[in-house]
Amino acid sequence: MNQKQKEYAADRISSIKKAKLEALKVQHTTKGKHLSDPDKNRLIRDGKVKLRSDKVLSEMYPRSLYKVFDFSKYGTNDNFDQKAYDVAAAKVHAEAARLTDELMLGDAKSVLQAIRDFEAM
Repeated sequence: MNQKQKEYAADRISSIKKAKLEALKVQHTTKGKHLSDPDKNRLIRDGKVKLRSDKVLSEMYPRSLYKVFDFSKYGTNDNFDQKAYDVAAAKVHAEAARLTDELMLGDAKSVLQAIRDFEAM
């Protein structure tokens, strides 16, 4: 392999790794229940949400009225499982490192097949 081919293969490995890590982030994130502004307005108007004790007067003029009220009973944020992501991401990083080593030290046909296997993984 010449230098251009090695650079291309390294870029290809890097882009596959990046795509796999992004897919893992999506896979290990559970969607929360988000409230729309009209839903928040209705909850405030109906008196179902209370003022947050930690934010009431911490800012002189909060930029958003919604920061002052506690909506935790009615909506949740997205939840990301960092531990499970780290385990899965370590496997992707290890495979990408192995491919890079094989690229620098191996022959072209085995590297091409290994990249295809990594992409299908």
